[in-house]
Amino acid sequence: GAGPAGATAARALARAGVTVRLLERSKFPRNKPCGGGISARALIRFPYLERELSRIATHPVARLYLEGPGGEAVVVESDGPAALMVRRVEFDALLVDLARAAGAELVEGAEIVRATTTSSSVVLEARDGRRFEAPVVIAADGVHSTVARRLGLNPGWPAGAVALDMMEETSRDMLRDVDPTTLWVSYGFTPAERRGGKDAGRRDVAEGYAYVFPKRDHVNVGIGYVLDYFRDAVARAPYDLQREFVDRLTARGVMEGQ
Repeated sequence: GAGPAGATAARALARAGVTVRLLERSKFPRNKPCGGGISARALIRFPYLERELSRIATHPVARLYLEGPGGEAVVVESDGPAALMVRRVEFDALLVDLARAAGAELVEGAEIVRATTTSSSVVLEARDGRRFEAPVVIAADGVHSTVARRLGLNPGWPAGAVALDMMEETSRDMLRDVDPTTLWVSYGFTPAERRGGKDAGRRDVAEGYAYVFPKRDHVNVGIGYVLDYFRDAVARAPYDLQREFVDRLTARGVMEGQ
């Protein structure tokens, strides 16, 4: 996987003189469902990023609006930038470029469907028939890691351990946050309509979240719920839920545009 974890590991190993092959099922640049915020602490842990990030659009923020399920809210402000807003389509491609510059070989379009081990190596097979073998494999292929499942490291996640997330990243000339200096985050954000499922009586607070992340030239708006809560208590078409959420933000004066 050539996401942030895989690309960063590939860069570190390649710079240390290790022969690295970075396998990725997609072709860069590619997007990911994600708010696109990096803690400023990441720049301390990976100091080279501060210099390299000048190659992409970034937007520092120091304010957080945090809202609870009942509507109570607090604004938290730091003395300096606490987070850096990026677009994943640009950020991930940058990290891959850094890995390749360090000497890692990128193989795109390699969707791994099978993983096995021998006495001395790990063997990965792609959907198109290609076969890769190495003494060490870093399985940075996401929360639903094929490698982890095929090798018996993780049987898969229950519906109460993962979330369904709806998000869109829109150019600011179409949709924009009224206050681009602030992250807007709500926990336990209740959808306008909830279906009375088997757990509806027990789950008085929505098991989910919602957010508005300002970018330099874009805004990222998202809403998500723990998967089993979504199935039992929401059961709405994700696209309709996302549109409804944007409409509610616009009515509240948090957003402008469409």
